[in-house]
Amino acid sequence: GPGLAGLDLGQGTAANGTLGLRQGYVYLKTERILAPTIEDVFNKAKQMCLQTRGPEDESVDALCYDASGPTGKAASEEVNKHRHKQQDGSTEIDGINIMPVVGQTQKFVAPPLADGRRATDVFVNYRSYAWWEIRERARKTWENVYGEGTAERWPDSECLSLPVDDPVLYRELSTPLFFYNGGKIQIESKVDMKKRGVKSPDRADALVLAFLAKPPPPSFASRFSKR
Repeated sequence: GPGLAGLDLGQGTAANGTLGLRQGYVYLKTERILAPTIEDVFNKAKQMCLQTRGPEDESVDALCYDASGPTGKAASEEVNKHRHKQQDGSTEIDGINIMPVVGQTQKFVAPPLADGRRATDVFVNYRSYAWWEIRERARKTWENVYGEGTAERWPDSECLSLPVDDPVLYRELSTPLFFYNGGKIQIESKVDMKKRGVKSPDRADALVLAFLAKPPPPSFASRFSKR
């Protein structure tokens, strides 16, 4: 299948970002990006997506980025300079489907949960939903590997394969706390993590964003399949 990417933009004084790349349920790698400005970080990430090829020469077809805060605003302004808006509402730059997300928003669109409930009825915000989706993928993977005697085997598309040589990623994925707020699940924010002395989980956030990225519509993809 096509490659999909997530870009977490650093909120510090120096312009930086973390790009995560996946193909299907397989998370391939994480790349740190440093550049003079956030706009340059975004454009460098886009170029890396254009240059990345999968094992069967697949290109990266979609890039999901964190549009929150000043850095997200700067990236969105850069997107608006170069974007081509499609009839279905999607945004394209150089053949890549560009998807901005704001993690703290309480109004978001997501598929119904397995039990039929709406995601907005279960999770406080989009960040909480997105991180919990990774938790569920990890749980299903564990059950497939270690769940002896379990009747159900989860399809690979609902599981998660991580690189074995990235201990920082593993640590970051297990760092944020979760709690219930008004009966809904809430994942600890970066601000609250910082208050307890924990660094921003940039590599993990890039992975989470990569799994929010979705392939573009077929009509959109066919226009750029030979780029």
